[in-house]
Amino acid sequence: MGLMDKGGDGRRIFRSEAGEEYKQYDIVTTTKFYTPNVSWELYQVPDAQVNLSSGVKIKDIRKKEGQQKITDENLRLPYAGLNIIKSDSMGKLLFLRN
Repeated sequence: MGLMDKGGDGRRIFRSEAGEEYKQYDIVTTTKFYTPNVSWELYQVPDAQVNLSSGVKIKDIRKKEGQQKITDENLRLPYAGLNIIKSDSMGKLLFLRN
């Protein structure tokens, strides 16, 4: 039962433009989501598993009208959590704390 670690980064990028009634203003929004994270397996037996996970949820929003920047939001939310997975003949029971 050794410690095992995993990592990742969930990336999503969205781009949107204003609808017909606002088309004349040339408003464009770009939103980027990143979730760099790492998790460690603390304990594992055939019917249970305990993991510790931590990371940062990142959200960048940029809104422009023509070439002028209207909004520039940068959100950073750190998190940590303990995840417990218990298996039995009926399936799995998850306790997730993030």
